[in-house]
This record gives sequence, C-alpha cells and structure tokens, in this order.
Amino acid sequence: MDKIQSAREVIGEYLDRVRKDLGLSFYDLKIKTGLSHHQIMSVFKGNKSYTIDTLLKLSLPLNLYIFFGNKEGKKDQPLDVDHMKRIMDKNDPEL
Repeated sequence: MDKIQSAREVIGEYLDRVRKDLGLSFYDLKIKTGLSHHQIMSVFKGNKSYTIDTLLKLSLPLNLYIFFGNKEGKKDQPLDVDHMKRIMDKNDPEL
C-alpha cells in the first residue's frame, strides 16, 4: 500500500528538489535565510508544522513564486512573495 503524504511532505520534497537543481547546499540556505539547519531540514522532511514566514524565507533564495489569488479568476492583484516582502520590510522598525 502506498504511503499517503501530507501537504508538508509534498512541499518539502519539492523545495528540496529545487534546492538541488539550483546547486544550493543547506549551508547556503542557512546563510541566505537566517534559519537554522534544523529548521530547514524539518521543512524539507515535512516533519513538523512551520510558519508562513519560514516558507517565505525559503522561497526567496530558491527563486520560487508563491502567491495568493482568487481561484475564480477575478482580475485583482495576487499577493505574491515579493509584494509581501516589500510590505514586511517597510513595516519592520529594525530596518
């Protein structure tokens, strides 16, 4: 019987495949994201839940396009990761 994968496992496998295709090491991701090796491995293995912030931090160096848009094809602007990052940077008092 085939094992049923969770959404976390499917996403983790995809992110790891993209990482390998780009030739990035876990150390590269650690430096580029500020995440710990343990956090990165947990996401890639789908072991535990993670925050949207963690997913977004990983999507940037992996050059992934994550967006939220209306499924029915309305013409409103999708909320993509680049737009979210600009908003976060603008609102971050430490920047």
